[in-house]
Amino acid sequence: MNSTTRSLLFWMVLVVVVALIWNLSSQFQTGDTSISFSEFIRWVDTGQVDRVELTGNEIVGTSISGERFRTYAPPQYEGL
Repeated sequence: MNSTTRSLLFWMVLVVVVALIWNLSSQFQTGDTSISFSEFIRWVDTGQVDRVELTGNEIVGTSISGERFRTYAPPQYEGL
């Protein structure tokens, strides 16, 4: 195996390992329930949302029952 192939293989393996570590770490960061944006809007309309935190198009919140949830607003949505 020549050095170019070995170098390319090394970087490909490194990228895969970093992606796996990032994926695993993000899965264990929060215990938030993932809900659809339309379900979030339904919860808001029916008064089931206690608080929310908006970061870009990411919405993290707590329902009145204490359940933490996470959803994402569509990029062009202007109703928040």
